[in-house]
Amino acid sequence: MATADDRRAIEYAKCAADAAYACDTYGLIDDSQGHGDGAGTMPFRLWPAQVRVMWALQVQRLVLILKARQLGISWICCWYALWLCFWQPGKVVLLFSKGQNEANELIRRITALYQRLPDWMRDAGPQLIKDNTEELGWDNGSMIRSLPASPGAGRSFTASLVILDEAAFLLFADQLYTALKPTIDAGGQLVILSTANGIGNLFHKLWTKAAAG
Repeated sequence: MATADDRRAIEYAKCAADAAYACDTYGLIDDSQGHGDGAGTMPFRLWPAQVRVMWALQVQRLVLILKARQLGISWICCWYALWLCFWQPGKVVLLFSKGQNEANELIRRITALYQRLPDWMRDAGPQLIKDNTEELGWDNGSMIRSLPASPGAGRSFTASLVILDEAAFLLFADQLYTALKPTIDAGGQLVILSTANGIGNLFHKLWTKAAAG
């Protein structure tokens, strides 16, 4: 008969293999609109469309997402960044958004997702050794950093994953994209997501080219 430790080891392995399963089973997000049980959090139960997004993040190197509000896309990207760093060693994740405060909000969400994991899961995984408003680091060598969306930001890194949030609103989007693309060309991953913001910006140009194949 399987012991409690055996069952937890199986659960840990299942989560390591499937970010969507891990999120749907153990993800707890903020409950800012009172949909949960009053504890301030609610389970992140994924809709079928959200599962498809999570799987795209796991299997595609270049991902472009046109999002709308209240669809949980930013939370999905935050969970994916946590999953990548918690269950895989030596990952470097860079986060960019409209401003430093917005990028730091992504760090806050990732921190919250990590802290809300079951105690046994956090104990079984790598330990968090750096925790501040702009950087998280684990003792398996993985790290997540938020950076200002300035023209040359992130140029010195070799990134495993770069997330550009609200890319249609970034002031230096073209220059930032030019600087960051080489950081992932050795095998890293680039995820660009945004709500719409008119035409002519980098996000619109990339979306138009992607839609055209």
